[in-house]
Amino acid sequence: MPTAIIGGIVTRYEVVGSGPPLLMYAPDGFNAVVEAWSTLGVYQKIKLLDHLPADFTCILFDRRECGQSGGRVEPITWSHYVAQGKGLLDHLHISRAHLMGGCMGCAPVAAFAVAHPDMVACMVLYWPVGGAKYRISSRQRFADHIAFVHDNGLAQVVALIRAEGKPFGADPRGGPWASAIKRDADFAAAYARQIRDNTLRPARRCATPCLIAILRRAQRLKR
Repeated sequence: MPTAIIGGIVTRYEVVGSGPPLLMYAPDGFNAVVEAWSTLGVYQKIKLLDHLPADFTCILFDRRECGQSGGRVEPITWSHYVAQGKGLLDHLHISRAHLMGGCMGCAPVAAFAVAHPDMVACMVLYWPVGGAKYRISSRQRFADHIAFVHDNGLAQVVALIRAEGKPFGADPRGGPWASAIKRDADFAAAYARQIRDNTLRPARRCATPCLIAILRRAQRLKR
């Protein structure tokens, strides 16, 4: 797959299909990669990429710090993910697009529409992640990473990822930069020298038309 340098960070991306541009923020939390649209859970069943490319130019990418995209040791907010998507559209000379997000990808899509409303034709937020149980489990994942760092040091985080290669969702000890550490020795060295906390910005108002698709557990079980 091709890559682009966006804000000094490598972004792995793929463009498939023809028609109006559709920028797609991948699902699967901190392992948001191109393949998730075809292999992850419900997305494997509904086969979006068997249908959408017939009507849209689908722009897929590994979110920064995920898969084969690069990363940077810095406080990360939704605006950083917005900048990556906007930078990819700029790289492809696209001034306006439909946006779609799955799972955690819904949040940067909404933030994109707030930051750059003129660039967003509409949004589709498919199966937004959230709820008390998810927040509790996610906080615990970060707590497990912080505890591992506290007890073992950053160099051991790098050693763990080099040995086992698991993303953050599969092994929280490696932290949200695990994929970038795995693929990039220079990044791993920078990570071992410093670490900072992630921060999130509060939600803001947005006037962009948006479809939110939520699957109830009972509906998923029937299928």
